[in-house]
Amino acid sequence: MAKARNIALASGLVWVLASSPLSADDSITVAMPFSGTYSLIGEQFMDGLELSPAADDFLFERVDTACRPEEGASGSEQIPETADVVVGFICVDALDAALQTKSLQDKTLLIPFTPPLSFAPTVDQSAHPQMIHLASPTGSAALALAEYLVDNEPETPIAIIDDGTLIGRAFAAEVEIQLRDRNVEPVYTTNYRPQLNNQVALARLLARSGAQITVVGGDAFDVSRIDAAIDVIDADMVFAGGPLLQPTMDEFLLPEGTLVSALPNAAEIEYGEHVFSDAEEALVPVEGFFHWGFLTGEMLTHLRNRTLSAGLYQTSFGSLMFDDGGRLSTNLYRVSTVENVDPASDLEAEPE
Repeated sequence: MAKARNIALASGLVWVLASSPLSADDSITVAMPFSGTYSLIGEQFMDGLELSPAADDFLFERVDTACRPEEGASGSEQIPETADVVVGFICVDALDAALQTKSLQDKTLLIPFTPPLSFAPTVDQSAHPQMIHLASPTGSAALALAEYLVDNEPETPIAIIDDGTLIGRAFAAEVEIQLRDRNVEPVYTTNYRPQLNNQVALARLLARSGAQITVVGGDAFDVSRIDAAIDVIDADMVFAGGPLLQPTMDEFLLPEGTLVSALPNAAEIEYGEHVFSDAEEALVPVEGFFHWGFLTGEMLTHLRNRTLSAGLYQTSFGSLMFDDGGRLSTNLYRVSTVENVDPASDLEAEPE
C-alpha cells in the first residue's frame, strides 16, 4: 500500500494524562487529513466523531494535515492556544513535524490508531507529557492469531512462512514466538519470494511438511497465488494472516476459510440503533474509519469531569480494561474467517 509506513492501523490505548479533566463546551481541535490521498480517512473519522456522544459536549474544529510533514507543521500552527485537547495526527511524518513546533506543548494529544513514537532527538519529550495513543503494543495481531489457533486448532499441524519484508517477517516471527510459548511447534518455517504468479514449488514444500494451516507473513496476492498452487497439486490448506490481508480481501479474493487477524471494521461494531438512524438522517455511511471517530468520541466523554483510572470502560468496541498505569490491556484485534468467497479467482487464469 502506498505510503503504508505513514499510517499504522492498530488499536488499543496508552494514556499518560496529567492535565485537568475536560469540561463541557471545550473546544477540541481535530487534526486529520482532510485533503490529499488520505482525505477519506479524515472525513469518515469526523463522521463518527460528530455522531458520537462527545458531540453533545464538545466543539470540534478541523485542521488539515494532509498526511504530509509540511501540512503537519503548518496545521499545528493553526491550533488555537485555547484548545485543551487535540485529536488526530494519525500520520507519523505529519506528527513528527508537528512535534517540532511549540503548538502542541501543554496540550492533551489523542492520536487515533497510530503507535507510540520513538521521539527524534530534536523533540523535547518532556514538553509533550499529555499524549494518548490509540495504538496497541507491537505484536497484538500476532498474539490474537496465535491464541485463536491454540484455542481452536490445538492439534492441527501449522507452517509459518513470510515474504522477507520487514512487516511480513516481523508478523510471522511473532506468531511463531507466541505459538512456541504455548507449546505449539510449527512443522515448517521458511520465507518465500513474493509477488510470483507461480508458487507451485512452495506449495509442494508445504504439502510435504504435513501442515494443514499455513500462517503467511505476506499480503493477499501471495495468499491467492499459493492457494492456486495448492489446488494445482491437489492438496488442502487453510491460510491465516494479519492486517496485511484485510485491505485487499475482496480485490484478491482470499480463499474461503482464510483466518484474518485484524482490527474490527465498522460493520462489526455493536452500535446502538440510534447511531444508524442518526447516520441515515445525516446521510453518513457507517463504514471505513467511522468507528474510530466514534470510539474516540466515547473516550473523550470518559475524560469529562474525571481522569482515567484503572478499570473497565464501556465502549462500542466492548469493555476496555485499563491497568493501574492507565495502559489498555484489552487486545482489540479479532480473528475472522473469510466466508462466501468464490475460490475460482480470475487470478488463477492468468498465464504463468
